[in-house]
Amino acid sequence: MTFLKPESERLSFWVQCACTTLVALGAAYASYRHGRDFALRFGADAATATMWPLIVDGLLTTATVELWKPSDARRRAAWTAFGFGISLSLCANIGSAPRLTVFSIVVAACPPLAFGEVSAACRVPLTVLLPASNSSRAPWLIS
Repeated sequence: MTFLKPESERLSFWVQCACTTLVALGAAYASYRHGRDFALRFGADAATATMWPLIVDGLLTTATVELWKPSDARRRAAWTAFGFGISLSLCANIGSAPRLTVFSIVVAACPPLAFGEVSAACRVPLTVLLPASNSSRAPWLIS
């Protein structure tokens, strides 16, 4: 097995962070637009429709951060919240599609699924950034 040199590991880590950020920003923007349109279409007033996607994405973000922690104490509740948030987001994204065709469903489902993938990618260990003499890991990340 070939291991990357420390410089290559750092570069790889920063490229992954940059790509993860781009995916997260794109997914957040599209998901917000779809969620707001969904809320407006199905009876929310303008103020509520503006807040609705923030509530759903806040639920997802809170659950994701809890899942990053090594503790198993609230793991089941975090997975439940994450599953509920992804389900709400998928419903809102698909429900905002102008027509329900296979392709429009795929396009609409992409933002919440991309968010799920970004959540998994963010579990990258930070040992790449630590000096070689310090092999400790960030306590809030799991391998």
